[in-house]
Amino acid sequence: MLKKLFLFKKRMVFLNKNINLCLVFIIINYDNKQFLSKFAP
Repeated sequence: MLKKLFLFKKRMVFLNKNINLCLVFIIINYDNKQFLSKFAP
């Protein structure tokens, strides 16, 4: 039972890291688009 909980926790941490990476990626992409639109109409 404890082992299952531990594995589940590990998986959740992994998912959270992936979600954070995705968010960072989206934010960077969004910033780049705004940055480019300032210079190129």
